[in-house]
Parts: sequence; structure tokens; C-alpha cells
Amino acid sequence: MWFEGWKTPDQSKGYLYMIEVSETPAGMVRFDKSKSKAFEISVLVDPKFQKRGVAETAIGLASSEVLR
Repeated sequence: MWFEGWKTPDQSKGYLYMIEVSETPAGMVRFDKSKSKAFEISVLVDPKFQKRGVAETAIGLASSEVLR
């Protein structure tokens, strides 16, 4: 599974946030670190929650956490 190889205790590969809407799992936002100290952002939203602004909100909230 990709997740087992990706996660590290020191978050050296990046950050992973689960998206919930009203306590219901709705997707994930992943920030992969690059060698240039930038991040590549990947977002996956369950089709039931698409076209509701969930991805935009999740990226904004997760970005705030990563930048702390």
C-alpha cells in the first residue's frame, strides 16, 4: 500500500489530512515535499461531496496547518 511507504514519524515526506464533512469521511489532502522545499498538493474528494467547495476549503485549512 502506498501509504505505508509514504508515512514517516518526522513527516519528512509531507503531510496527509483527512477531509470530513459533518463527521463523515469525504476525502484527503496530501502535501508531498519536493527537493526544492516546495509542496505538490493532491486532493481526493468522494463524488458525493464534489462540487460543494469541499476541496477548496480543505486545501485552505490544510495549507494553514502546513505553514505553521
